[in-house]
Amino acid sequence: MRDEIPNEFQIYISGFNEIIKNLWEIVEDKQNSNITIKDRTYVLSLSMQCYNKRIEMLIGGPESELNATKHMRSIKSQEQDENNPLLESLLKPY
Repeated sequence: MRDEIPNEFQIYISGFNEIIKNLWEIVEDKQNSNITIKDRTYVLSLSMQCYNKRIEMLIGGPESELNATKHMRSIKSQEQDENNPLLESLLKPY
């Protein structure tokens, strides 16, 4: 499970990057006369929401459930605890 979490964060970020790339393609498509200024403005708004969600996920506040840094620290701390011989000896049943 622990190995899957960093991979899931990477998939999440990659997905956001792909969405943002596609949104920018819509905004920059000057050849398509069907895309109005209102449409482009809406797409830019969606882009901004994607950027905000991505940032929240990566470095959201300490209480954010989407905070990747918090999750990674927690995993590393747990791994260190599991590999700590002193803690291991304290937790052994008598």
